[in-house]
Amino acid sequence: MESSDFEKLTPAMRHYVETKNENPDAFLFYRLGDFYELFFNDAIVVSDLLDLTLTKKSGGLDEKIPMCGVPYRVANQYIKRLVKMGHSVSICDQVEDPKQAKGLVKREVTKVVTPGTFIDEDEGEESRILTSIAREGKIVELAHCDYPAGKVYMDRKVCWDKRETESFLEKQFSLYRPAEILYDRAFSEKATIRKLAKRYDVLKNGEVSRDHRKILASYKELNREIDYDSVALANLLAYLEATQHRRQTHLHISAREDHDAVMDLSETTIRNLELVNNNHDNQKEHSLYAILDRCKTKMGSRYLRTSILRPLMDEKALNERYDRIDSLHGDRILFDDLQEQLAAIYDIDRLSIYIANETMTPKQIERLVKSLEAVQLIVRLLKKAENEAPLKIFDGVDLMEEISDQLREIFIDELPANYREQRFMAHGVDEELDRLFALSESGKQWILQLEEKEREASGIKNLRIKYNKILGYFFEVSKSYVDQAPEHFIRKQTLVGSERFFTEELKNREEEILHGKERALERQLELLEAIQKRIATKLPSIQHLSEAIQKLDVACALAEVAERYNYRRPRFNDGGVLFIKDGRHPVVERTMDEPYIPNDTYLDDEKVLLQIITGPNMAGKSTYMRQVALIQIMAQIGSFVPAEEANLPMVDQIFTRIGASDYLTRGQSTFMVEMTEVAEILRLATARSLILFDEVGRGTSTYDGLSIAWSIIEYIYKEVRAKTLFATHYFELTELENRYDGILNVTVATEEVDEEIRFLRKIIVGQSNYSFGIDVAKLAGVKEEVIERARNVLDHLESDGRGKAVESVRNDVVVADKGPDPLREKIRSIDINQTTPLEALMLLEALKEDADA
Repeated sequence: MESSDFEKLTPAMRHYVETKNENPDAFLFYRLGDFYELFFNDAIVVSDLLDLTLTKKSGGLDEKIPMCGVPYRVANQYIKRLVKMGHSVSICDQVEDPKQAKGLVKREVTKVVTPGTFIDEDEGEESRILTSIAREGKIVELAHCDYPAGKVYMDRKVCWDKRETESFLEKQFSLYRPAEILYDRAFSEKATIRKLAKRYDVLKNGEVSRDHRKILASYKELNREIDYDSVALANLLAYLEATQHRRQTHLHISAREDHDAVMDLSETTIRNLELVNNNHDNQKEHSLYAILDRCKTKMGSRYLRTSILRPLMDEKALNERYDRIDSLHGDRILFDDLQEQLAAIYDIDRLSIYIANETMTPKQIERLVKSLEAVQLIVRLLKKAENEAPLKIFDGVDLMEEISDQLREIFIDELPANYREQRFMAHGVDEELDRLFALSESGKQWILQLEEKEREASGIKNLRIKYNKILGYFFEVSKSYVDQAPEHFIRKQTLVGSERFFTEELKNREEEILHGKERALERQLELLEAIQKRIATKLPSIQHLSEAIQKLDVACALAEVAERYNYRRPRFNDGGVLFIKDGRHPVVERTMDEPYIPNDTYLDDEKVLLQIITGPNMAGKSTYMRQVALIQIMAQIGSFVPAEEANLPMVDQIFTRIGASDYLTRGQSTFMVEMTEVAEILRLATARSLILFDEVGRGTSTYDGLSIAWSIIEYIYKEVRAKTLFATHYFELTELENRYDGILNVTVATEEVDEEIRFLRKIIVGQSNYSFGIDVAKLAGVKEEVIERARNVLDHLESDGRGKAVESVRNDVVVADKGPDPLREKIRSIDINQTTPLEALMLLEALKEDADA
């Protein structure tokens, strides 16, 4: 805006422009009376985004200024919509009473609402995360903040190159799904962050940089685990202070993740196994999370979701979780009582920010008190039942019985929507409060008596005493009765259909009545502030308590699922054995109308390191592989598993190479995606990993694909030594069983009934040399004439020697490892860049002669 135009603006509009210039990247909600107003371009854009009426207002310029607005009482609904679109909103509030203002009411920006700091008590199961990223040398560190809950999770990793950095960040984004990202000014891989932010639909706020040691030192007393060298954490804290305009006293900063204590799951594995969302519409339904989530609290659901994405590698901690499930199985009455009390617990995790800022409403305090009472009853139930395993969860937890007892009867039964203008505290809480409200109530009664007296004396049937903030109390008489108004009525205001009057008696009593109510409300708020301050001192205890509730809720949920679906307690071994008896896919079995066919699985470090799985499409190969991975994950989150028996190793990583549809829209070919993922798996897998390969090599020619698959299996067997399930249609790969002791061929059993193939869904030892592709096409409903033609073509190809050609390729591959091949060595020695066309023809002729010899 030109300086000349700025000078023309009214004082209010000048202040608006100045405030907007201080926060140019956020929509400015400017408080004017009972509305938040937006002006100029903000009004044009927001009116379109939120479908608001765009009007205009005089502001001193030659043309009127575009304007739109929302009622301040419901502004959070509109802010929520803008935040979900990825926008930020700065809130400029009135910071002084308009009645006391001399001239322009003082206004200040009280906070900037961003996607990572928006507070919504009804957010649900997923946390809204603000992530800060920084790099110091080879170390990439992240600070993830669940702002309403006040939780900060630290993570770091040594990344030697760009590829490793991208892989680490991708896993972090997949786990935390940040709503907003900050990155340090010195961070080198900014392009990587921009790419991932776009891919995960994340708002990237850009660069921040502060004196990190200074700001960390200022928070040292809040948490002793703070690292003075954490630039990511310092930037996070500085950003929160800058946007929220206050010190962040509610934050609880957890120690950095110990990567040796958690199983590493890539985004690809999380997606392929449908751990928290399905692959159909990316929703929770038909995912492992949906099957296991029988939690009664939102806190428990969030904790379960995180547990699924971060399986443990601590056998002691896992056995503690199994013990809780076992103990809850044994007492159904106790279990039902616990479930009932858990259902009564509010999402107190989300109250941390209100507790820290001392802004809890009476309703929030009431919910906290009821939650505390439910937890206290839960602990009493556990003690009475002598149920030690779940009771240990509450070791060292402050149940805050004293404060809940004091607050139990403090509020009236039905709390008002607007607690600042109505009574919400019960009688007997404070004598002075009761006296002031009694004065106010007696004043109301006096008003009613005066109204009745004047109505009878004047004969005006519709005479009423009314009140508004500008005129105070007044008599209102309709036009048809104005002539009957008593002489002592003094005219105050004339309206189209009525006249308003006051009397000396009403005027003299008005101040007493208004002052009584005003003083009562002030006293009530003073008492509320004292309660808010007291609860704030208990914030660390409340956060500790919420963690205990989450753990118990998840234990109850997993116990319920285990009993309902006949899950069994797994065991761990140090011998590298993976044995599952009658394993089932936890999600598929719940969606089937027919009985699920269970399968056994055996892998170990020596005898059966790798299974090559053959069999027709639709027969259940992929389901079998996924169920093994899911059972392993379930075991390592502390859940019972869908199997009659599970004796498992502790797995550090699970890798999957299944499908590539998610990447096709990114401009990458199926085969390129496949090979990129294979390369990553071979680079990162260890002897403690579990690998699932499904149809590797299918994206290229048959011979190329077969060669690559063969080589991958050999590399895993010889170098990586990871337990592997390898499903394939390359029947030639079954030859590997004869060459290596640790490779086993298994296949899906089938039978033929009335000339039609039937899949038995049972994995058996052996191999399949027939793909059943035509049979599958028939089952899928392909027309009969197409099926018959396919059979004819297949017969022709096989009789024409195509089958023999494939067989010879298989033999060549098998022989290839027995010694050097002169023909291959000769081909490798050719320098294509230095070969002329004529020389190339001569070389080709010589190679043909060698091949025919």
